[in-house]
Amino acid sequence: MARPGCADREDSAERQRIVLARSAFAAGLLIAAPASAQPPLPEWKFGDPRVEIGRDGAIEFFRIGGAALLPNGQIAIGDGGNSRIVIVDAGGKQVRTFGRKGAGPGAFETLASLYAFGDTVIAIGGPGSRIIAWRAEGTPLYTVQPTGPRETMATVRGPMSARRFIITYAPNRLDAPDGIITDTANIGLFDATTRTLTELGRRAWGVSYVYRQALTKTEGGRTFTLEGTTVYRTPFLGETLVASVDGRIVYMPRGGNTVEIGLGTDQPSTRIALPISRPPFDRTGVTLHRDSLIALSKRSGPDPDTESRLNAVFGSGFPIPRELSTIESLRVMGPNVWLRAFPVRADSMASWFVLNPAAGRVIARLLIHKNWQLLGGDEHTALVLRRDSDGVEYVAVMPVVR
Repeated sequence: MARPGCADREDSAERQRIVLARSAFAAGLLIAAPASAQPPLPEWKFGDPRVEIGRDGAIEFFRIGGAALLPNGQIAIGDGGNSRIVIVDAGGKQVRTFGRKGAGPGAFETLASLYAFGDTVIAIGGPGSRIIAWRAEGTPLYTVQPTGPRETMATVRGPMSARRFIITYAPNRLDAPDGIITDTANIGLFDATTRTLTELGRRAWGVSYVYRQALTKTEGGRTFTLEGTTVYRTPFLGETLVASVDGRIVYMPRGGNTVEIGLGTDQPSTRIALPISRPPFDRTGVTLHRDSLIALSKRSGPDPDTESRLNAVFGSGFPIPRELSTIESLRVMGPNVWLRAFPVRADSMASWFVLNPAAGRVIARLLIHKNWQLLGGDEHTALVLRRDSDGVEYVAVMPVVR
């Protein structure tokens, strides 16, 4: 969640940060912060929940996509499956709802994330990757689908302010001999009010898997073979992550353990080594991804051909990648960015590292149950998606204890 502030405040200082951020990204200006400069990390933890919104059934959620703290103490919750934003008070009581299902202004069909800047609530959702903004009382502000140059499709990665957003566009795949390919993408800042784009450069982003196969089919008494390739996503291998805090751009490259911070001043960017090593390749992630795809294919009925193909694609022949990611996800929490390490499969807890971009260092570490999803919050309060034994979703408002 973004820190509260005036949504309409766009001054020359922010524009200068954008210009300098673009220069830093393009030039790759980096200063390495030595790991020895990091003191032993304090251990933070969560206290008992102050309130558990939706656990008592008073509000029924379906596919919660995000949550954000508002300046007046209220909480905005993105109820993606019901295509609405739910505003509750500090005690968890529903105050109002807004939003609707669809593709028009103020509407969404899916919800990826939710943010707040002052009294502006911003959802990132589908169809496509759109930005939908309202005042906290429910008045629609704007709905826009960002695009790259020449109307190329774009994906919203997160806000830099109430009107400027980090996007990626024009992805490109580079072939690799082992079938694992690197996806690169252009990164830019999109202004939702002027519909203008500031280009920041191009970066490696994620990886996919190219599988070459032959399929024998019989139709009309004739048997023939089709040969070709299929590109499969590999979310278990991670991707590049990016966020913004107070005008600074935080960039976590895939396949590394070093965070880059665009300071937004006349100084070059800073590079911070995380106190974590790259994990060994775990084929359990490949198996779990395969099983989820097979389960999805069976929703429309048994499909032996698809199951056989997926078993072949994500079987023992799946190649070991040359680079392994250490960080699975990140979340802006007030002035800090929390980074979640890929959890060890056998462990029940996941390690999170708290990065303070202004200070240019990692300031704390937490252990959080790996099935809990961090939705948003600030330096004092975390909004956590949890599920009870029946699978009912609810938002736990949890104090951050230092």
